[in-house]
This record gives sequence, structure tokens and C-alpha cells, in this order.
Amino acid sequence: MMMFYWQLLLIYLCWLFQLDIEMSFVTQDDIKNLIEALLKHCWPLHMKPLCLPLPRLSYADAIQQYGSDKPDTRYGNLVIYFILSTCDNL
Repeated sequence: MMMFYWQLLLIYLCWLFQLDIEMSFVTQDDIKNLIEALLKHCWPLHMKPLCLPLPRLSYADAIQQYGSDKPDTRYGNLVIYFILSTCDNL
């Protein structure tokens, strides 16, 4: 039971920390690579290792495939578009 309280405390403390990064003349890929390196460095040893590089989706692909700009890719629920045709001659 004590471990449960420590886990809750750890989760609560994680919400209190923020990392501000100030960079000049960088691209989006530079920032993404930096964040991946920070995650790799800070990742706890007792957890499952990270698979780097992290998967990336463009905004257009996320909207087209998942219908959301923040998709939950864990389950592979892709949006399937159906085109309904009307029969005017009935």
C-alpha cells in the first residue's frame, strides 16, 4: 500500500515541473530531436525502454487518418469514410 502512495506522489510532482527551452534559429526537427534526447536521458531505468525516434504524424495525416489533431494511436482506430449515393430514380 505504501508503494501506491509513493506512485501518487510521483505523479503529482510531475505536474509541478516545467522545462522552458529557449533556442534561436532552429527548425521543428531540431526541437523534436532535443526533446527525444531529453526523454532518453531522463527515462526511468525500471520502465520499459523508449522506442526512439518517436513516431511522428503531420497535422494533415492525423486529421485524415484519425479525424483529430491529437489522435490516440494505441488502438489503430482509423477513420473510414463512406460515400453514400442517393438514388433519385426510385
